[in-house]
Amino acid sequence: MHFLRIRSILVAIGGLAMAFWFGQAIGEGNTGPPIMTAMIATAVWFLLSIRRTIIALLTSIPLTGRLFSVPFGPTPFELSMAMLVPQVTLQIMLKKMAPRFGSPWIVFPAAGLLAILTFHFFAQGTGARVLGAESVGARFYLDCYLGLAAYLILASANLDLRDLRPFAICALVPALIVGGIDVLLFLKPNLTGRVYALYSQFTWDAAGAYLGQGELIRIGGLRDLGIAILLVMLSYRRVNAFWNRDCWWTVPLGIFSLGCMFAGGFRSYLMLYGLILALFSLLDLRWRAFIPAAILVVVVLLVAAGHSHLYELPRFMQRPISFLPGDWDPEVKWQAGSTVDWRAELWAYFFKWEFPAQPWFGRGLGFKMDEMGRLSFNPLYYGIGPFVEMRMWHSGLVSALDATGIIGTIFWIATNVGCFIVVMRGLRALNSGPQPPALRFLVMKTASLLFFTAFTGNGLEADLYPLLTFTGFLEVGLRKSGQPPGLPPAIAREAGGGASPPDWDARA
Repeated sequence: MHFLRIRSILVAIGGLAMAFWFGQAIGEGNTGPPIMTAMIATAVWFLLSIRRTIIALLTSIPLTGRLFSVPFGPTPFELSMAMLVPQVTLQIMLKKMAPRFGSPWIVFPAAGLLAILTFHFFAQGTGARVLGAESVGARFYLDCYLGLAAYLILASANLDLRDLRPFAICALVPALIVGGIDVLLFLKPNLTGRVYALYSQFTWDAAGAYLGQGELIRIGGLRDLGIAILLVMLSYRRVNAFWNRDCWWTVPLGIFSLGCMFAGGFRSYLMLYGLILALFSLLDLRWRAFIPAAILVVVVLLVAAGHSHLYELPRFMQRPISFLPGDWDPEVKWQAGSTVDWRAELWAYFFKWEFPAQPWFGRGLGFKMDEMGRLSFNPLYYGIGPFVEMRMWHSGLVSALDATGIIGTIFWIATNVGCFIVVMRGLRALNSGPQPPALRFLVMKTASLLFFTAFTGNGLEADLYPLLTFTGFLEVGLRKSGQPPGLPPAIAREAGGGASPPDWDARA
């Protein structure tokens, strides 16, 4: 008791001293030491508990920007893994954690994919400049390796579903950060340079407006907020409970999340929003799932029909639905329609000029700095030049072919199939009876990543590590959900899976 009191007093005195020092340093304009001290203190706090660090990993995955206020400018995911790997190594050495292999349907093809990338890193001049490479992109390789490492760590971690209870905060906080940054830059584009000096995550639209190369029409960060709100809301409340008296907040919150999707201005994310809603509806309503689908379609059509007749939608809300009949802003409609032709032109260039050069094993990750501008100022490739030079193909399949060729793409497809098998196990577990909200969230989040990787994609290096990490979290949830993975519910109970899980949604 006396020790606890002394510790509390010391913590209070230390906190007051730090607050005084921080205030004085900030008042003098010297923010570097306070920021570094706060980050070191936070890192030490996470290092004291492996479970806490794993939860930090769950929070960090959606934050893809770089922290330039930290040496070497790591992403939050890289920072979390830098804290997690030493802890796991120590746990295994002390025999407090037994390493597990995970699903062979994921590990083997992912290892084959990484083997090809390893070859490119050392042999093809696409690795690190310090090793004599000709291109920039060593971090891309690192993130791919960290993705597989995160999956293996989560397969070995002694976590329980109770450890994943903060998942709602882990989903909403990064979405609020990204959305808040983009709203700020939408209102004040001149702050882009200052924000970038601390954290690099913002959309190309904000960068174009900052550099005077275009008008900021959409608020891209709100798309992530809309998806996060929908995932968390439907994880805690079943679709068939939306009209219950104690769930009065679900419909207004759902409308707000849909508004965020419109403000985001991305049709692909609107499709993803529809997929998530459809999967939850099928789970909770079965054949009655057509009812919310019909309501959503009617709402979107009414919004489109009322535009320019009853009200005037903001330009950023017109963009994702400008393919519907309506009196849309000409510039917005042209910009949205041109993205289809632009992607077709980008992929046609790849298959005509890039793919035939190295079809079997690709050319690795990264891009050559001395080639910047080779196509950008060529009038024949107006619009696609920078994306060709930076290898941003806007397609998961094309990115895999570019980086690893046909052989690597086979491994990439097999890895996605392995993750899809885990998602199907999760859907079967959800279909067998009520499950905790964390498991509902992880199933749908992993399914949404598979959908996005297959149909859009940000690049192999940007898609692989979130997919593998969330699949690892999903396997944790399945391992602790009361059913041996891969078995039907009836067989699972006979095999010792235990009684059915409690009715987590009883209030719904």
